[in-house]
Amino acid sequence: MSRKLWSVAALAFVLPFTTANAQKIGFGASAGLAAPLGDFGKAAQSGYDLTGMLTLSVPAAPIGGRAEVSYSAFSGKGAASGINQTLTSGTINATISQPGIMGIYAIAGLGIYKPGCDGCTNVDSRVGFNGGAGYKFGLSGFSAFVEARYHTFSNGSNNGGGTTSWIPVVFGITF
Repeated sequence: MSRKLWSVAALAFVLPFTTANAQKIGFGASAGLAAPLGDFGKAAQSGYDLTGMLTLSVPAAPIGGRAEVSYSAFSGKGAASGINQTLTSGTINATISQPGIMGIYAIAGLGIYKPGCDGCTNVDSRVGFNGGAGYKFGLSGFSAFVEARYHTFSNGSNNGGGTTSWIPVVFGITF
């Protein structure tokens, strides 16, 4: 692709966010329960999820963005009993909502997921995706939200194949 075409594409993406005094950059955090699914659910019990985030929005626009760093932890069950399992991720997400400070929104994105467990060695990071929905409450000076999302990534043939999937249900705040 030519340099001019890349420049036009970048400008088309950035222009809506660069209007004078129209963009809003925020910070936030969320915490909640995480439910493992599928094969992962057979080896892990429900756990918890902690997330820190950076948000970007334009008040009159329905589309925004969110960059996140998350940590989820699960206790093993069955044959994996006594083995703690963790998932660390960094994701870039798009949000779609009706303009305003309250209401339902959709969120989806891509990320890098790093699984870990007690005694694990040489576990590679994986590319995965997520998608879900939430409800945003506008409060004085900040916003609160409740959200559920499906996260998944492929384990790869070196790690037994299959996928690792889970759904965190969280409560969060953004400033």
